[in-house]
Amino acid sequence: MSDGLRVLVVDDVEACRSVLINALGALSGVRIVGTASSGQDALAQLDSLRPDMVLLDVEMPDMDGIATLCAIGKKRVETSVVMVSPSTQSGVEKTMKSLQMGAFDFVSRPADCDPSTQAEKLVNDLRRVVRAFVTRRSVGALSEC
Repeated sequence: MSDGLRVLVVDDVEACRSVLINALGALSGVRIVGTASSGQDALAQLDSLRPDMVLLDVEMPDMDGIATLCAIGKKRVETSVVMVSPSTQSGVEKTMKSLQMGAFDFVSRPADCDPSTQAEKLVNDLRRVVRAFVTRRSVGALSEC
């Protein structure tokens, strides 16, 4: 990760993608390598972008986060998926299912993707996830010796 943690941001709502991109931009060592507005778009970009992490919206039309997570697993690409979940009952249920399916972690998305709403909380949540990811990578590398 000499060029930083490479992240692909996937959300069907442009305002939400912008909020996530801005929050990630506040973190050092993180580089956004691409964005996608659908699960299909994300899958098409995985091989060329080779992100370390995919920040994936749980609720999207056509191919939701669960279906996209499953398809990423079938592609067998080396990336970790962090689910972005709204604080709705449906979002919580899908997030729990995605964690059972192998998602690395999740963050809660601010309501209505308003950049002023809980922006600091989102940055702190993403910072926690990134640190955990980097730590896991370091430990994983050592255990392979």
